[in-house]
Parts: sequence; C-alpha cells; structure tokens
Amino acid sequence: DKFGAYEEQLETKKRLESENEDLKGEILGLKEKLTSEQGDLSFYEEKIAKISTQKADLEVQLAANQEKLVEEERYKAEVESDSKDTEKIYESQTRDYQDLVARQEKLDNEILKRDNIIKSLNDDVAVKEEPLAKLT
Repeated sequence: DKFGAYEEQLETKKRLESENEDLKGEILGLKEKLTSEQGDLSFYEEKIAKISTQKADLEVQLAANQEKLVEEERYKAEVESDSKDTEKIYESQTRDYQDLVARQEKLDNEILKRDNIIKSLNDDVAVKEEPLAKLT
C-alpha cells in the first residue's frame, strides 16, 4: 500500500501546486490592484497638497484684505469727522455772514436816516438863510 500512499502524496502535491498557481495569480491581481490604487492615492495626495497651498494663499489674501478693510474703515471715520468739522465751520461762517449782512442793513438804514436828517437840516438852513441873505 506504499504505492497508494505515494499516489495520494502525488495527488496532494498536484492539488497544492494548482492552489499555489491560483494563489500566485490572485497575489499578482492584488499587486496590480494595489499599484493602481496607490497611483490613485498619489493623485489625491497631490490634489490635497495643491488645495492646501491654495487655501494658505487665500488665507494670506484674506488677512491682507481684512487689514485693508480696517484701514479703509479708519480712513472713512476720519473723513466723516473732518466732514462734520467742516460742516460746523461752514454753519458758523454762514451765521457770521448773516450777522454781518444784518449789521450792514442796520448801518445802511442809519446812514439813510442821517442823510435824511442832514437834508432836512440843510433845507431848514437854506430856508433861514434866504431872509438873512436879503438882510445883508
């Protein structure tokens, strides 16, 4: 029965060799799949690195724009303050001008009044001089 055991060992050897070949094919397929997926992984890692760089650039731009916004808001506040100051000065000068116009009108009226008084006095003097001139 040594021959039967030998035949059994040969059958087992053939079966194991066949299974080995199947496993080698499966291993080769898995290696190809792994290589393919690693290539895909590399693609995504490159894409992530690129996006991370873009994000960093955008964050720098955002910070710069925020600084610029703060500066512009400060400038706007200064301009508004200056505008209010200028408006107050303008209103004050307008009041001063109106006061001067009113004073000028009063002075013009006073001059007119005095001119009328002088004319009246001159008329009185002329009326009184006439008889005096006849006497002389």
